Amino acid sequence: MLLFIIGLPGSGKSYWANKIRAALNFNAIDLDTEIEKRFQTSIPDLFEISEENFRIKEKEVLKNIIKNALLFNQPTVIASGGGTPCFYDNLARMKTCGKVIYLQSSIENIMKRMDHYPQIRPLLSKENEELKQQLIILEEKRKPFYEQAHLILDADNLTLPIFAQHLKSLLK
Repeated sequence: MLLFIIGLPGSGKSYWANKIRAALNFNAIDLDTEIEKRFQTSIPDLFEISEENFRIKEKEVLKNIIKNALLFNQPTVIASGGGTPCFYDNLARMKTCGKVIYLQSSIENIMKRMDHYPQIRPLLSKENEELKQQLIILEEKRKPFYEQAHLILDADNLTLPIFAQHLKSLLK
């Protein structure tokens, strides 16, 4: 079984992937971390070359993760990058190989999470109001992809029991 968690940066993808790992004994993989390991450089450095360069590498690593998880029949949850489902055939591949969960979160809550857990996010490098505008633009562009997920969850009000209940239904 493969689960893919998608959503905007800061929506909680890695957090919930780790919760699934702990609760269901799944392998948990953060796609951005795997890209950094594979290419021995940071995501911002890959973006510095070009976004297209990064997206090609992202697709390659995603395909490899899926191939290995299926080959070894390992239950795996993958926290995708925020843009992963929006490029190439990534979303179709995810939907074909497993179940896709979209963590929908308000811009305000994403900004709060980013304040508490500052990380370098190449497409979100501005301060406060500019960051909010960047997030709004990203959400408008990406939402049509995200909404194709098998399951859409309100990440702002999500608790472990609620998540578990939805996950149980999805896995049937």
